[in-house]
Amino acid sequence: SIDESSKEEIDETGEAAIDS
Repeated sequence: SIDESSKEEIDETGEAAIDS
């Protein structure tokens, strides 16, 4: 899902990957 506050893609496990 996309965290609109940080504009990064959050993995279901909680790991964050920058949405390029």
